[in-house]
Amino acid sequence: MSINKTYAVLGLGRYGKAVAEELVNNGAEVLAVDIDQNNVNNAIETIPVCKCADITEPETIKRLGISNIDVVIVAMASNLEASVMAVTLCKEVGVKNVIAKCANEMQQKILLRVGADKVVFPENEYGIRLAKN
Repeated sequence: MSINKTYAVLGLGRYGKAVAEELVNNGAEVLAVDIDQNNVNNAIETIPVCKCADITEPETIKRLGISNIDVVIVAMASNLEASVMAVTLCKEVGVKNVIAKCANEMQQKILLRVGADKVVFPENEYGIRLAKN
């Protein structure tokens, strides 16, 4: 991923927070969003732009300016409905590159069908990498 792009990370669990922090550490401009104020509070020290908001609401997507973001990373694999809504809304406002995290192969198929440009399955990918090493 090019650091010259702008990023939004939707979902600040362990995975989303780690992705957002790494992007920030590499000089990227990052908007991090989570519906849970505790997650936002835990991330604000390392991710300068954190917002508490429900990204399954179309008005929230517009208010946050998601249409101006180059890459959106949807990091909410534990909530398929929220992931589907986030991917769909991001594509509707014109985000060119939406990457979504999934928890299993069925979620991967669904997220690709609703418009995700790429779907990552971190546990599976890490397991394969570990076995190869």
